[in-house]
Amino acid sequence: MSSAVGKWAEIALNTGYLIVLWIMIAGMFRRIGNLRPKDAAVANSLMIAFVLLALGETGYGAFAAMRAAGSFPWLGLGILSTEMAVTFFYVVMLDAWRKRFDKSYEAFEYTLIVAAIARLIMFIHPDNPWFGAISPFQWSVLRSLPLLLQGVGTSYVILRDGIKYKDGLFKLIGMMLLLSLALYIPIVLLVQKLYWIQLLTISKTVTYIALVTVVYEKLFAAREYLLYKTEMNKGI
Repeated sequence: MSSAVGKWAEIALNTGYLIVLWIMIAGMFRRIGNLRPKDAAVANSLMIAFVLLALGETGYGAFAAMRAAGSFPWLGLGILSTEMAVTFFYVVMLDAWRKRFDKSYEAFEYTLIVAAIARLIMFIHPDNPWFGAISPFQWSVLRSLPLLLQGVGTSYVILRDGIKYKDGLFKLIGMMLLLSLALYIPIVLLVQKLYWIQLLTISKTVTYIALVTVVYEKLFAAREYLLYKTEMNKGI
């Protein structure tokens, strides 16, 4: 497969992913007003997290398409878009965990917030590729470390309490977040040596689609939502 064909295949895949993601977000927005207040608070954080993810991927897709068409050389701005989005994504997912289990942030959770702030500060460094395409390998790995801390830490608390409180939804969320990170690590470490390793982004994309689908089905469109709607119609 030629490089040009590969780029357009990536764009087509990303476009399909974004269409599904935005449709699911629209469905969430339509249903959130009918959820119980406590469920709605959790659902709102989850929806915002997916909006951030979609905005970041939309920015990346737009810059990638312009670069493939030869009208815009700075793919790095698309990378910045998605990397900023995923940083905030984990911050908001942590907030969803806090609301779901009535938790307060302690030292560990504040460490995850500090990691997010540190990563945002690192985006200012001149070795970032915002007006190019690829970062120096060492800097790319270094810039990914706070995100890995964020991702693993957030996934851990979500999965831990999902298991502890027998919360099937958050147990699945924690498992899928860990899977997405497991697919992300080899891309960061090997993408400059093995171009084909980017194929793992397909699996990561499928994981995110599965994640947003599970959240939609088990929270926004769950039986509890239908029961509450019935109660409102009865004037209870």
